[in-house]
Amino acid sequence: MLAGSGLLVPSGTFSVAILSSLPAISIGIAQLYADFPLLDRSAKYVDFEVEVRSPKLLRRWLRPQAILSCDGRIPFKPLPLAQAMPMLEWGLNWVISSHAHDCLVLHAAVVERDGRALVLAADPGSGKSTLCAALVHRGWRLLSDELALVCWPTG
Repeated sequence: MLAGSGLLVPSGTFSVAILSSLPAISIGIAQLYADFPLLDRSAKYVDFEVEVRSPKLLRRWLRPQAILSCDGRIPFKPLPLAQAMPMLEWGLNWVISSHAHDCLVLHAAVVERDGRALVLAADPGSGKSTLCAALVHRGWRLLSDELALVCWPTG
């Protein structure tokens, strides 16, 4: 599915189609997201289509690279092929945060326990990620180590 019509995954209120024929992406998704639900592409509107692929020219073989495109546009410069999966993660963060105009976007780590979220918003370098990692190590569930979206109507 990933190399064909793509995987349609829910991300908050958005649905994202992820496409890639790169083995690193299929391995990364299998390792990190095997338990996540998939949506039926024929029954659900696609908000964003994100693809990670190799370039068409020499960079496919000479110092291989990965390119991320969103809805046919390439918003970032290519990265080394070994960074294809992080590029997908960063690209998804960018896609959602730059298009979630109905939400307050916070630079924050977010963890969950017993159905309640703890938002750790602070300046870069202040220790959010360290505290988040310590909480996850003690049984909290990681929701984000980068961004929190707060929906105005529902909080």
